[in-house]
Amino acid sequence: MKSNFTKLTLIIISIIAGYVTGISQQIISADFNTAEDQFSYQDDIFKGTNAPAYANGVRTTNTGVNNSGALTVTLGGIDGNEINGMSGGWTRSFNMATVGEVIISFQFKITQAGTYEENEISETLLSIDNQLVGIGSKDYIDQIKGDGNSGPTIGSDQFFEYKKVIGPLSVGSHTISLGGFNSLKTLADEITFITIDDVSISALSNICDDPKTDYSQKIVNRAIFSDYKARVTQIASFGDRSQLTSSGSTSYDQAEAWAIQDLQNMGYIVEFANYTFQGDARKSMYVTKVSDVNPDKMYIVSGHLDGRGGGNAANDDGSGSAIVMEIAKILSDPNIKTDISIRMILWNNEESGLNGSAAYVSNRSSLQGIENPQGSGIYPEPDWLGVIQHDMMMFDHGLVPGPNQIPGADVDI
Repeated sequence: MKSNFTKLTLIIISIIAGYVTGISQQIISADFNTAEDQFSYQDDIFKGTNAPAYANGVRTTNTGVNNSGALTVTLGGIDGNEINGMSGGWTRSFNMATVGEVIISFQFKITQAGTYEENEISETLLSIDNQLVGIGSKDYIDQIKGDGNSGPTIGSDQFFEYKKVIGPLSVGSHTISLGGFNSLKTLADEITFITIDDVSISALSNICDDPKTDYSQKIVNRAIFSDYKARVTQIASFGDRSQLTSSGSTSYDQAEAWAIQDLQNMGYIVEFANYTFQGDARKSMYVTKVSDVNPDKMYIVSGHLDGRGGGNAANDDGSGSAIVMEIAKILSDPNIKTDISIRMILWNNEESGLNGSAAYVSNRSSLQGIENPQGSGIYPEPDWLGVIQHDMMMFDHGLVPGPNQIPGADVDI
């Protein structure tokens, strides 16, 4: 058994996911709990509006996340005049020491009174150097429309997080502006509220595109062979973990409980893909390293925790499961960032006919790339870009590739 299996997978992930070894410089970190943090308010900052009397911005002490400080923008109200176009925002300059990309994040919420008509629109806006930045092809972060029924307030009291990589930006001074826009108001009680909190800008250092760089090697060097062997031994200690019968096995249940606890100790939230095997409920487990850059896309790194064969299924597939868990441990370091999300899955019921992985594909393929809840930046099932599956990694069985495999599928160990 060689020591290069986990390292090989880490190198592959370095190539396909594009490691970012951390944030090289925190440029802005503003929570607004005690001050405006160098942000200043301006009327009519977006979309060419010219109605300063109908826009206002203040810092509050109790309207932010967890009732903390926040920046607010109020649009509309005042009187019953018809006003076309109102905007206001908070602006701050920041400096780039070198050419590069930045990751911008902030928390926000937007509401408007229930008296707005359907053609009266309110938006949360972000601009960098007076250029609007939005979601996809849109020029806004969030948008709500009136319904004209004089009903409850439209929008949400829940904060949503927006996060995006922007750039490259040139060396020198740049400007960020955050706030909102309202297209039209006709009544005195038509008012829009935008709240902004926890603004962060950090310069990114994309220094691991080449797996031969020192930074990528530092990540690879975290793969410790003795730790890998210890995990193989631990998984095998529970027994063969066979799930070939509908009743399953105690050995698998024990291994599953250990794996869940181990992953939770790493700081992950363990999730489950549920399915049915021969009429009984079963589940595969997974954890995800969520990308700050492309949370809507992912690569899957997997092995199967159920097993059979000699040595208490240490090879089939304790060897593959241990690699997945070692990679999960390495990626749990918050200082390691990835351009693409990485999901680490321990399949169940693979020896019975690839049932666990097949159920995952069948049940979750239609969920790919869907943001839930809308506007949250959370993708429960990112788009699948590829899978690295680890199975029977301890020795080469000498088998020729099967009929559905490429000629190079048999990797000599």
